Parts: sequence; structure tokens; C-alpha cells
Amino acid sequence: MKLVVAVVASALVLPVAAAAEAPPVVVASPQATLAPPATAATAPAPGSAGRCAALSVVDAWVRVLPPGAKNTAAFARLKNASAVDVVVTGAQSPIARRAELHGTSMKSGVMRMYAVERVVVPAGGEAVLAPGGLHVMLFDQTAPRPGDAVTLTLSCDDGSRQTTTALASARAPTVAPSVAPQAGP
Repeated sequence: MKLVVAVVASALVLPVAAAAEAPPVVVASPQATLAPPATAATAPAPGSAGRCAALSVVDAWVRVLPPGAKNTAAFARLKNASAVDVVVTGAQSPIARRAELHGTSMKSGVMRMYAVERVVVPAGGEAVLAPGGLHVMLFDQTAPRPGDAVTLTLSCDDGSRQTTTALASARAPTVAPSVAPQAGP
């Protein structure tokens, strides 16, 4: 059972009833297929960059919410320059107690959010994390102020990580900064 959340036009997040109809896996492109889970043979060696190194995180930003709001979201474009799909399986940020990959769907005129197990960034393609679609949900966050730099780390199915910096903003920047990704530990 997954917690479903409704989003109203003002970007406030309100809890709603639990729903089982939300799909557990999101593929960012209709042509993409899910990559198999990492095994000892495919997992990166300690200190190696792994599959996440193929990702460029572009135009990353975190929504600034009114004082007292507990949850927010991070958005970006994930570009995959490699010849194989990259499977993002999680995220974390020091501003949040917990982070999850989320999707959004419309049902009966109500927008609902749900956790997803992974986002596949297709070989040579991209996945867009945007309001009203895929995003990283940041729970129990310490409120960033507009203009703050927020560290965001994505985890991939092979155990590798990609760390980037996202701009805190009340709305999608019209000219969002392109931030060069940094290889994770």
C-alpha cells in the first residue's frame, strides 16, 4: 500500500487516501526497457564511478515552499550519454530526512503522487523530472531559501552514485543553471 498525495494548483501538498493502483516502476521513455538489477559481476568496484557516471544532471532545482511546509520536491533533466540504459533507484539530500523517487498521475480530476522503484534513463536519451511528472520527493526537509544551493545525490541500480547541486527556487527557473555532475563515493 502506498501513500498517495494530491497536489493543488498552488503547489501545496495534501495527504489523501492510500491507493494500490499506482505503478511501482516508471520507464522514462517508451523505447526503454528496465535494466536488470546489479549483481556482483555488474556492480562497480569500490571507488569506480559505475553507471551513474554516464548521467548529466541539467537544470536541477528544488522547490522552495512556505514556512512550516514539511515536504518539497527536486526536479532536473537526467541525460544519459552512454550506450546502455541507466537505472536510477533512489535519491538523498542533506536537507531531507528521507527522499523518494515519485511519479504523478491524474485520476478523476485529481493529481496524485506515488513512489516509484526506479526511473530508467534510456541509452542516449533523457528522463525529465518536472512538476506534474517524475520528481524526487524530499520529506521532512529543512526549508531552503531562494537561491540556496542544495546537494542532491542520485543512486543507480549498480550501487554507483551521482551528486549534483540544485538551485532552490519558488518556481522553475526560466533560465535554470546547468550544473556539472560530480561523481559520488
